[in-house]
Amino acid sequence: MRIPYLRGEELLAWPVLLAISLTVMNDHIFKAAYPGLLTGKASDFGGLFFFPFLLTAMVGRIHWLPQCALITGLGFLVVKMVGLSFGPFRIVSDLTDLIALVSLPLAVFYGRWRWLRGT
Repeated sequence: MRIPYLRGEELLAWPVLLAISLTVMNDHIFKAAYPGLLTGKASDFGGLFFFPFLLTAMVGRIHWLPQCALITGLGFLVVKMVGLSFGPFRIVSDLTDLIALVSLPLAVFYGRWRWLRGT
C-alpha cells in the first residue's frame, strides 16, 4: 500500500530546490555580477522548471502537473511576446527567452518519473 505524499512535497525534491535556488541566486547575485546571455536565460530555465511544481503544491494535486506546466508555458509565452510592466518592474518582450520552454517537458518527465508513475 502506498502512503500518500505530503501536500507540497514535490517542492522539496532536489531538482526542484536546485531550480528554485538557481532562479533566486541568478536574479539577485549572478545577473548583476556577470551580465550576459547565460545569466539572462538561467532564471527562465529554472523558473519554468519549478513553477509547475509550485502550482501543483498550491492546488494539492501532483496529478495536475501536465496541466500546470501548460498553464505556466502559456503565461510565459504571453509575457515574453508582449512584455509586461507593473510598478517599477518591467519585463521586456524577448522571443529568444522562449528557448527556456524546454524546461516544461523536463519538469513533467521528472514529475511522472518521481510521483505519477506509481499512481
